Amino acid sequence: MMMDTETVEPEGLRVLHIAEALGGGVMAALRDYIVNTGDDAHHFVLASRRAGHDTGDFDGIEILDLGWDKLSLGALRRVVQTIRMVKPDVVHLHSSWAGVMGRILPIGRHRIIYTPHCFAFERRDVGGFARWLFLLAEFLLAGRSAAVVAVSPREADLAKRLRPGVPTFYVPNVVDVETVGIAQRPDGIGIAAAGRISSQKDPRWFAEFAQAMTAIRPGV
Repeated sequence: MMMDTETVEPEGLRVLHIAEALGGGVMAALRDYIVNTGDDAHHFVLASRRAGHDTGDFDGIEILDLGWDKLSLGALRRVVQTIRMVKPDVVHLHSSWAGVMGRILPIGRHRIIYTPHCFAFERRDVGGFARWLFLLAEFLLAGRSAAVVAVSPREADLAKRLRPGVPTFYVPNVVDVETVGIAQRPDGIGIAAAGRISSQKDPRWFAEFAQAMTAIRPGV
């Protein structure tokens, strides 16, 4: 679980995580992947931090700067340089942009793991033609990974539709109640959701769920 820009550990599984923007749910999910891989694996994170989105999950863990810029090839060169330096056994691509960048490189597909963190063609802040291009890119590159690790059931379902033959796994992002110290309220059960208020989090659904649950169980 350590990273060193000068020395690469000669033994153990070497995993290089590449993220176009490290923040929010991407950071939390990546932390869980690292923590649960095992002590015999050495993790390297090449990413660009997203201002205002740091969750604190990576405190104490070194991040190699990707220097992401969609309008230049600098990030792509940085990826190539880091792969040459780290010599990873596994390259784990996080987000659609990293997924494109990593899968167009001459890396054996058996070494690539892809986690979209929401497919770009699901976005609604761009036009229909842009979404079609995103879908086409995902379809063409779907066979360029050994497996897809999805963060939601829908993401897993979409990945299976894009390329049925690629193994797809859904890894839930859950909270250890005992660790965070959540206690039952004296007047009933409290349910909380954490996340940015944005379209992909669907806060309207949570509000409707809360109203429906309250009607069924007044103590919730």
